[in-house]
Amino acid sequence: MLKHLLLVAAMFTCISLYSQKTQFPWEFGFQAGISSMQGDLVVNDITILSQPSFHAGVMVRRRLGGMLALRAHLMYGGLESDDAESDDAGRIARGARSKTSVIEPGLILEFEPFAAKRFEGGVFKKTLSPYLSGGVAYGIWGDAIETNYGTQAGTPAAEADTQAQLDDTGGVVFPMGVGLKYYLSPKSSLGLDVSYRLTGNDLLDGFSQSGNPATDDTYVFSALTFATGFGKPDTDKDGIYDEEDACPTEAGPLSTMGCPDTDSAGIADKDDDCTEVAGLANM
Repeated sequence: MLKHLLLVAAMFTCISLYSQKTQFPWEFGFQAGISSMQGDLVVNDITILSQPSFHAGVMVRRRLGGMLALRAHLMYGGLESDDAESDDAGRIARGARSKTSVIEPGLILEFEPFAAKRFEGGVFKKTLSPYLSGGVAYGIWGDAIETNYGTQAGTPAAEADTQAQLDDTGGVVFPMGVGLKYYLSPKSSLGLDVSYRLTGNDLLDGFSQSGNPATDDTYVFSALTFATGFGKPDTDKDGIYDEEDACPTEAGPLSTMGCPDTDSAGIADKDDDCTEVAGLANM
């Protein structure tokens, strides 16, 4: 699995080398919130409402132009389930409970279509920006602590689950999520991120044959996020590096290499004989 993660990382690193340059191309951030599991001890059909536990993580993000970004993360979350919290009499009678955790390194691709709007017109604006995310990660499961098998205690199914749990330490997961960022400054943002994990594994909670072996366990991270950017300087905050900006102390659009263009004619004011009236270039 490590080879697959390294391959994906190498692929997106190559993409980043040829991507459009943007202000503060690198970002560091962290998040904290809740983690919830949907397994064989289902408490609520809405996973994020199913016995939430604490979750936290750190991430590094590389922007790949105006709309895409690659995010590498390391997450930790607790995962709990308890039949006693169910509304189903049969589950309450079973009396099973599970408590475990997951450590998750991963790579996520974000699609943020309105990210560039915060520099629209060459001037920073505080902006709300939604995004979609998806990628691949590796879940490292903690040993599930199961208690009270209830009426199933001592059955072959329960014993099979116990043995399988001993051999199951982790697996590939596929995160898919949505989020919303609020840009506080040209380089910093607060956000809300909700990301659902498909696991291909039915033993996160320690139950499978003695629960519902037809459905794999899943989990969700829901969190508040904070990120801040770093990279090359941009004195006039127009989204163009000083070293590539023809007017590094005056904000302007990319079309005029960062120089002011009052009439939006595509000609920098310093080269425009009629700065207030749009017209064609006269060569």
